This record gives sequence, C-alpha cells and structure tokens, in this order.
Amino acid sequence: MHYDRQIGPLAERALPDRGKEFDQEMMIMTCRYCGRKTYQTTGVHFINGKWYLLKADYCVEHGSFVSRADLDKAEPVTPDPTVREHIRLGLHVLIYLKEHQLIQKPTEGYVGCVLTKSFQHIRGIKVRLTDGRVGRIVKILE
Repeated sequence: MHYDRQIGPLAERALPDRGKEFDQEMMIMTCRYCGRKTYQTTGVHFINGKWYLLKADYCVEHGSFVSRADLDKAEPVTPDPTVREHIRLGLHVLIYLKEHQLIQKPTEGYVGCVLTKSFQHIRGIKVRLTDGRVGRIVKILE
C-alpha cells in the first residue's frame, strides 16, 4: 500500500482486464483530495531543504506525494537540468525559449510535459511548461 506523506494511505482501484499488455494486478492510484488519477513519476524533489531523486505519485491538481519508505531510502542529489531522470511533471524550472536562446532571457514556469526522449542532452532537457511554452531547462528551482 502506498502512503501519502501528509495524510496516510492513498485510495486504490484495480484496472479492468485489457489483455496481455497490461498486468492484471497493476493498480491505479487516485488522489485522496480530488479523486483524480495520479501518475507515477521519478524525478528530483526538494524536501526539508535537500534535493532527493525518488519516485512519487503526481496529481495534476495537488502535486507530488512521496511515501515515507521511499524518502527514508533516498539519497540526496544535486539536480542536473541536462539529465532527463531528474525532470518530473510539476517541477519549478527556468527555461530558455527557442526565440530567446541567443539573448539568454530565462522564462520561469512549471513542467507540464517532458519532450526530450534521450537520457541526457548537453544543452538541457526540452520541456513544455503548463502554460504551453516550449524550451530547454537551464536551472531547476525550489
């Protein structure tokens, strides 16, 4: 059972049978606050003044929920905007939009979608912000 760091156990529902490609024992996690489906994400999280790389359940309305067990096992890391594993939905970032790359004018926002498919990109991971703008991450903010 998964635990929310703020409110305890999260609600669980079983998936309907959809054939071989889906595991019948796989569970859909729902947000205890709004009942929406949550997504399993891996990325950096700023908790108690430190950055950790770990898995979390993400609700588009209420953000990420990290289990106490995962937090206890996690190692502190330095967030790197060139590594895709460190980027997650809802992360607060600074990006360079394509049209502002030459003048290096940063834009602040929250990650809505990760567009870079490769594990690492030397100029930064390309993302779409929640407001629809697209650019490469320069810095990960708290």
